[in-house]
Amino acid sequence: MKLNMGPEMRYGKALFELSVEKKNAGVSEQVTGLFQSIDGSEELQSLLASGSASAEEKKKVLTQVLAEMKADDVFVNFVSLMCDKGRAEVLRAALSWFKVYEEAASGVVNAYVKTASKLSAAQKKEIESFVKDKAQGAKSVHLEEDVDTSLVAGMRVRIGSVEYDMSVRGRLNDLRASLN
Repeated sequence: MKLNMGPEMRYGKALFELSVEKKNAGVSEQVTGLFQSIDGSEELQSLLASGSASAEEKKKVLTQVLAEMKADDVFVNFVSLMCDKGRAEVLRAALSWFKVYEEAASGVVNAYVKTASKLSAAQKKEIESFVKDKAQGAKSVHLEEDVDTSLVAGMRVRIGSVEYDMSVRGRLNDLRASLN
């Protein structure tokens, strides 16, 4: 799943850093539990995405869900803060970013590859080596591939918030920009 790098990334990072600071290993299980609650309830998904539901309404429902999960105060306060700041609609994405930071801390690096054509097994191995070279401390790589024929040829590789554009489309755009 490709993640946006807006406020959801900052909230995910903040939750991860808070869990490390508080030495709260239980946050990971609570994040997984809230994921399951959100994914398992179309009503909850609709509420979070709703522009007509108030932040207080979203907070009330989410704190009830967290109470049923027996979530600790750190996690409840984090979710409540997101609601208070009007960011409940990006809660699921923030939780996804938490997982990304957690995996990175354990040496798992997520990389997103957009290619002009489907990758062969050998190409995937080369990209994994490239990612391990670029991401310090990477023990393993989780590669997500997306085919985009508009790239003409080549690929774009995104590791965290850094994107490496090795596509013909990207090079043509760079050439066009340098000529202007």
